[in-house]
Amino acid sequence: MLENYKTTVDMFMSNCRTNECTKATLETYANVFRFYREFLENNGYEDASAIATLKWKESLNVSFRTLDMYLRILKYLSDFGVDTCIYSAPFVVEKMFPPKKQISKEKNKEYNHVLDAEDAMALMSAERYTIDGRRTPKTFVREKAIVTVLLTSGMRNIELRNLKLKNLNYVSGTIYCEITKGGKPRYVPFTEEAQTAVNDYLNSGLRPYTLSNDDFLFGVVTNSGEWRGMERTELSEKVKSYVGGILGEEKAARSHALRHAFASINLTSGASIESISNMLGHSRLQTTTIYAKDLDPELTASNFAKTVSSIYKKEGIA
Repeated sequence: MLENYKTTVDMFMSNCRTNECTKATLETYANVFRFYREFLENNGYEDASAIATLKWKESLNVSFRTLDMYLRILKYLSDFGVDTCIYSAPFVVEKMFPPKKQISKEKNKEYNHVLDAEDAMALMSAERYTIDGRRTPKTFVREKAIVTVLLTSGMRNIELRNLKLKNLNYVSGTIYCEITKGGKPRYVPFTEEAQTAVNDYLNSGLRPYTLSNDDFLFGVVTNSGEWRGMERTELSEKVKSYVGGILGEEKAARSHALRHAFASINLTSGASIESISNMLGHSRLQTTTIYAKDLDPELTASNFAKTVSSIYKKEGIA
C-alpha cells in the first residue's frame, strides 16, 4: 500500500540531499510528506491522488500561509513523481492553493502575541503554574528551560529542537545554532538565567543521564524507552501550555512569540538593529524591524535583566 508514494518520497529526498539542501529544509519536507502519508493511511487511501489531497487540505486546521507552504512542498513531490513517470497525473495542482489575497491579508495582520518584559520575567521566574485549576506537570522544569532559552536567545523552533548538549558553552555564555532556517550556523546568547534553567532541567533526570553530549538537549522518552527530539508542533504546544499556565490563556502564545519578545525587548532597550538581526539570523534588516514593538520604557532589556537577576536572588534560585 502506498508503494508509489513511498518510492517517490525516497527518490525526491535523495535528490534533495544530492543537491545539498539544508538540514532544516530536509526536515520540513520530511514532516509534510509524513503528515500527508499518515492521512492517506488513516483514511484508507491506496495511493496519493488529487481527491485525497483535497480531503487532506480540508482536514488541516492551519493558517492560509501554512496551508500554502504545505501544498507547495507537496507539489514539489507531485511534480517530481510525474517527471519520473511514477505518477501519470499530479496529485497537487495550482487550483488547490488558497487565494493570494487571503495569504496577503493574513500576512499583513498585526501580530497578536507580543509578550513584554514583565511577562518574560514572570515566565522565567515561575516555580509552578499559577492559573487556578492548572496542575503543574512533572515536566515543568523542561518547559521552563525551553521557554527561558527561547526568551533569552531569540532562537527559532527548529533551532532549539536540534540543539545538542555539546552546543552549549557555559564559559563564553553562547549557544551554537548548528541547524538554522537559512542554513548558516550562528552563535546566540546563553545567559545566566538560561544556564540555571537548563541545569535544573538536566539535574531533574527528564533527559536521561546516560545520553551523550551529541544527543538532543530537549526531547522525550518514547514508550520503547528511546530518546527522540521533539517535532515542531509538539514543542510549540508545550510552550503554549507553559505560557498559558503562567500568564493565562489570553496570552498562551507559541514558540515564535518568544522570539518576537526577545527582539522587541532588546530593540526597545537601545540595542542596535544590526546586532539583533545577526542574533536572530535574519538576512534582511527589514525583517527585523517587524519585531520592533513599543514597550514600557521602564521595562527595557537592561532593566529586564537586572530585575530578573534580583528575582532569582530573592527566591534563592541563583
